[in-house]
Amino acid sequence: MIQLRFIQENNPGGWAVRFWTWSMWSHVEFLYPTGKTLGSRPIKGVQIRPLNYCKPSRSVVGTINCDSATTNIIFCAAESQIGKPYDYLDILGIVTHQDWQEKNAWICSKFVLWACHQGGVDLLDADKLNRVSPRDLAMSPLIRLGDIVSG
Repeated sequence: MIQLRFIQENNPGGWAVRFWTWSMWSHVEFLYPTGKTLGSRPIKGVQIRPLNYCKPSRSVVGTINCDSATTNIIFCAAESQIGKPYDYLDILGIVTHQDWQEKNAWICSKFVLWACHQGGVDLLDADKLNRVSPRDLAMSPLIRLGDIVSG
């Protein structure tokens, strides 16, 4: 089983992502059973972080049902990207409706989509997308969302 944490942050970056993607969510990341997270964020890119590294105004955990072998492949793929930078051009591409993604950099939603694809779990039809947001992933039929938590 894979768990994803979707968060809403009340800061300029969070507001901008939500505005340009018509979303409740400004970020998505993998959630480890130990309470740590793995995702791509501005400044330090792809990193493992403690759960309390940010203070979301809302959050929800989404669950992807898969066997332990698939879970392992997905986490190994995701962890292989630790240290890769954040893809600022891809964020600009969301605003301008362009495909400006960098091959060796990630935004949060494309990072999650890619890692899951490596394990054979296609959350969305990635071949038809040049942009993907936390909102798009939250609408995947393969992700079961829990209850939204405020604060």
